[in-house]
Amino acid sequence: NLSVLIRYLKSEFGIDTIEKIKKVHIQSYIIFEIDRGRKSSTVNTKLKTLKPFFDYALDENYIKVNPAKSIKFLKNEKIDMPKFD
Repeated sequence: NLSVLIRYLKSEFGIDTIEKIKKVHIQSYIIFEIDRGRKSSTVNTKLKTLKPFFDYALDENYIKVNPAKSIKFLKNEKIDMPKFD
């Protein structure tokens, strides 16, 4: 998960250090994943990895603000189940 984010941030924004990552970059990454056809549940799984990673970086003073903290999880798609009579 992190390696895809790192490659994306480097190629799209030239970001090569963690302290340069902002909320807008994480939001852009989410859009990138959706555009790649990822389901909201898959994107949410990636967010579940990123949020603690940035919490750890904050706790260890690598960053001053967690850029993923206020990002909300996506709503999962509802699957219409067939009804049996």
